[in-house]
Amino acid sequence: MKVRLHLIIIFVAFLVFGCSSNKKTTTNVKDGKSFHFVSGTGYAPFSSQNLPKGGLLHEVVKAAFQTKGYQVEIDLKPWKTAYETAKAQEYDGTVGWFYKKERAEVFLYSKPIVSDKDEPIYLLIAKDHPLAEKIINIFNQGLQEIEENGKLREFKRKYNL
Repeated sequence: MKVRLHLIIIFVAFLVFGCSSNKKTTTNVKDGKSFHFVSGTGYAPFSSQNLPKGGLLHEVVKAAFQTKGYQVEIDLKPWKTAYETAKAQEYDGTVGWFYKKERAEVFLYSKPIVSDKDEPIYLLIAKDHPLAEKIINIFNQGLQEIEENGKLREFKRKYNL
């Protein structure tokens, strides 16, 4: 009886403590119909805690995914933190980045969301994210839809772009 009780205690302890890890191994897609992204802040009118709804990029990304039936949450962090946490897959991706060759080695790029001074801005998903290609494809399709239905133009006008 004592041996059995000890085995049960060891088993429970293993489940509680032995399976935890700092490395994220699963996606943030909780119900299959929502994504959780991160963006840098202080980049008005594109991404800022001081703007209604977080800025142009936040509104465009959310609208693009909504056209495909997905809900999106976007957290604001310092840019370096946003990049590193997305790379580590603590988020499903990160919003608001220019193209850089070094980033392209680690991340998949969406179609350009908008441009700032003729420099395209993208949504990035870590290449090793289990749903990277799916997320990019869903977003690109949704972005095309809001371009075609005029919603993207409305967002740009709202932010005087």
